Amino acid sequence: SSLVLFADAGHMVTDVSALAMSAWALRLVRRPARGRWTFGFHRAEVLSAAVNGVTLVAVGLLITAEAIQRLIAPRPVDGTLILVVAIVGALVNLLSAYALAKANHTSLNVRGAYAHVVTDLYAFVGTAVAGIVIIVSGWQRADAVASLVVVVLMGRSAWGLLRDAGTVLLEATPDDLD
Repeated sequence: SSLVLFADAGHMVTDVSALAMSAWALRLVRRPARGRWTFGFHRAEVLSAAVNGVTLVAVGLLITAEAIQRLIAPRPVDGTLILVVAIVGALVNLLSAYALAKANHTSLNVRGAYAHVVTDLYAFVGTAVAGIVIIVSGWQRADAVASLVVVVLMGRSAWGLLRDAGTVLLEATPDDLD
């Protein structure tokens, strides 16, 4: 019944869906321009990033509402289980971050995927800390507090994706131009 594990799982689900959308968008980008699609499908990558950002916001709002309820009325959670899952999750994200660090970071989708993996890594570190606090002190609210930390990390990722996607979709001047 750990909310922080649910938050981490929700964040991981958005990561998997983001990677799936990124793969789909990369396939679309390779298609040549034709017929009505005179400029090709290059904006599919940006739309994928925007959908990913909106999904992160939605999941974050759900977790925030539940975390506030659990701060008021905490539920008992198993700190040892939280710690074990956090350590496994951190290791998986370390491997994923290592693999994505070698990828082409000029792609908005690749940058988004890398940001998600690194954010997940930080979230699992926070989850591990919550597990340790619960084991050592029995303070059950650590679960809800760690969940809110995960939400902040999700919000940061969402903001970056939505800002970058909005910049492209609204055709703003690139950052490197005056």
